[in-house]
Amino acid sequence: MARAKATILCIDDHWNGLIGRKMLLEQSGYEVLEATGWDDGLRLFRSRIVDAVVLDYQMPGMRGDMVAAKMKSINS
Repeated sequence: MARAKATILCIDDHWNGLIGRKMLLEQSGYEVLEATGWDDGLRLFRSRIVDAVVLDYQMPGMRGDMVAAKMKSINS
């Protein structure tokens, strides 16, 4: 039986960086969910099972450390 792919959520307000990481991670065998802002990232985090998160630190509206704290309170 094939092992399920690990799912990584990438959150970044810069589209080019987001797509570059997505392509690199998918080539390495991961399933990648992408969000262009912290609000979309939190929505995906709440609705999907995620194995890891790659999070931009500086985003409009909420810094990455604050998003990480919210995620930890949702599901550590």
